Amino acid sequence: MLRVVVYIFLIVILSVGFGFSYLIKFEEQKEQILTKYQLETKSTSLFIQENLRKYLQNGDIELLKRINSIFNNNFSSIFIQEALFTIKEKELIELTNNLDKKLSWELSNLKIDDTLGEIILSTQSDDLQKELLTIEGSIPNEINKNITPSIDIYTFIPSKNFKNLSSLVINFDATNQFDETKNSTAIVNFEKDISSFTNNKNEDFAPKWFKELVPISFSEEVNKVNNSLQNDAIYYININIEKIYFELYKEIKSEFFNHLFWFFITFIAIIFIDVLYRGIKSKYRL
Repeated sequence: MLRVVVYIFLIVILSVGFGFSYLIKFEEQKEQILTKYQLETKSTSLFIQENLRKYLQNGDIELLKRINSIFNNNFSSIFIQEALFTIKEKELIELTNNLDKKLSWELSNLKIDDTLGEIILSTQSDDLQKELLTIEGSIPNEINKNITPSIDIYTFIPSKNFKNLSSLVINFDATNQFDETKNSTAIVNFEKDISSFTNNKNEDFAPKWFKELVPISFSEEVNKVNNSLQNDAIYYININIEKIYFELYKEIKSEFFNHLFWFFITFIAIIFIDVLYRGIKSKYRL
């Protein structure tokens, strides 16, 4: 009976010891894998920054191909998009459905959903009086012959929330030469993608219970590349969490069976030594 109690005690001691060793190894492997992916994300980010800045300067398609070559299955997605958009006053007027396009309109109080970014007046037109001198049907004279219709130019600076959108609703007031003001709306569509890649195909998956037991969060890498006032870009890098989970699960599974193997080897060795000791002791007494 005493021997059974001793063996149970040994099992408990070994379980605690090997369990503690396994947890330490688990954390070490988890940290190693996360660090590896973090370093790859940072190096990829620097690579994209360097080549994207050059691409924005000269538009060399070879640079874009070089950027595209960096994508692999360690990433779930990489989006490279325009970061600044210019919108002309005339374009907004054309996109409305309640303004007479034959009249001259001056826009004011532009408003958008501020969670999607901001819109600013980057180039201001001359006053409305000058526009009236050049509206359709005016007679050229010494006053207006050298005047061209002036327009406001707006710059839209999108926020991160605009990443998956391609259109923007803009509300504004429009005033014509007869001092008539109307509330109007225009929906502007943007061609913003420079290059985009997504990877939704994962051959291997870690069990759901493992992902619930070991939460892993990896922040999206977001950086803006400034080239000029009207030629900026932003990119988003998302690491492939499923691959991290599977890689960690595979390593930990292998380590678990390795610890389990040595647990039994150690326990059997202890039993063998105990039996051997008792045998020698019994023989010595004889």
